[in-house]
Amino acid sequence: MLERLAYNRAALRGFRGRNRGRTMRLEPFREAGIQVAAGAGTARGAAGPKMGDSGDGVPLSPPWAARFDCHPSPFAVFVSFCTEPDCQCTDGTFRLVEAVAPDQGGRVGLDLEVLVQLGDGPMADDEPADDRSHPVAQELLAELPADLVEELRLAQALARDRARQARSFRMPLADLLDGRRASWSAVFDEHGSVLDGGQAYHWRVEHEGVTYLVEDEYCLNPKCDCRNATLVFLQTDTETERIEEACQIVVGFDGQIEQLNAYTCTPAEARALHASWVAQMDEPLPKTLADAYAELKLVGERLVVEGTRPHRSPEKVGRNDPCPCGSGKKYKKCCLDRDKGRPG
Repeated sequence: MLERLAYNRAALRGFRGRNRGRTMRLEPFREAGIQVAAGAGTARGAAGPKMGDSGDGVPLSPPWAARFDCHPSPFAVFVSFCTEPDCQCTDGTFRLVEAVAPDQGGRVGLDLEVLVQLGDGPMADDEPADDRSHPVAQELLAELPADLVEELRLAQALARDRARQARSFRMPLADLLDGRRASWSAVFDEHGSVLDGGQAYHWRVEHEGVTYLVEDEYCLNPKCDCRNATLVFLQTDTETERIEEACQIVVGFDGQIEQLNAYTCTPAEARALHASWVAQMDEPLPKTLADAYAELKLVGERLVVEGTRPHRSPEKVGRNDPCPCGSGKKYKKCCLDRDKGRPG
């Protein structure tokens, strides 16, 4: 039967879907001791993972590592699914990449893809051209835990909700190009960020008896390669019950502080607060910040395209015509509702 060597539920709790077809969520699992050559895990046919090889390999970071009764080697298991808001499919793709030991003479490991039904909706392909006939795939389909399938189904629904929310986000083009930042919650969470009067925030941190809320802001300009995040630490004023900023700290994806602005605390206290935040996090922070940065850049790309393309009034586009935004969908399934509220 399928042996789940490592499984990170936080990878699903923190899943951040992208509005770009299939997305793959990877989390580090050092417990399994599986490593993969650079580039593997991004496309089929790439170099297979290796076990215990500390040479040119980098740690493989799948949500799961698994063993099967029918095969001697373990497999890295990658999972992807559709997050397109308007799509009704409920299938997920399991990619199984065999971990090959260094002493096996450079043998290329198995690389299988298996389509799995996650819910009651239609599958993207009624007759998928996957590898389900392979014994490993057959064992996966027979032994896949029902609770795991349910968690993936919920993660897909959450990812679609967030992608739908991101589609409605707006920022003036001039502000975006000027480097104005936005928090992940402001873009992807339906409750809005606490920075804008909403209810959502990313982290809660305890420091010296005080509870702080933390939001992460990013530059949306797709042409800017700043590669950092602004961490905004907020606390509640006990007298007015208003939320106020204690400090802002700009950190690079290497974890180093690049800029610090202290408001209700000293710079030294701000650094200590940052250190407490790092110590209390149970996730790979550089990767978490880099992932959010990449997602916000994709939103920025959309806003730039929408802000610079010539606008065509709804009267000039038929409901069943291709949408002028270039999405490939029918106009009624894409920008019609939004354009109705915008002057021609």
